[in-house]
Amino acid sequence: MYFHKAELVEVASVLGGSDIDQNTVKKILDAMKRTFIVISEESLFNKALEEALSGFNTHFIALASKIRALLLADDAPMAIQARNLNIETVLMRNVSEEEILRKLDR
Repeated sequence: MYFHKAELVEVASVLGGSDIDQNTVKKILDAMKRTFIVISEESLFNKALEEALSGFNTHFIALASKIRALLLADDAPMAIQARNLNIETVLMRNVSEEEILRKLDR
């Protein structure tokens, strides 16, 4: 699985806002770096410009488009943008956990 480098910051932010201590947050981020192929901003810059979408979501949409991957989104406008670009997208809040697992296990 692929993961945009900026998503690590997002995960750290969410975890940092919880009761999880910073040492555990660092361990989780390290585990994610070992588990996922982390894609840098530089490798997606041109694709993000080409898509010319608004905001931070551009990076995630560009990654899904570049590698022709399923995009898991929890942001309805992002899901609409991705679908308009013919990117297979799952809006997670609208489907069950089982449906998400089915999509990932194909």
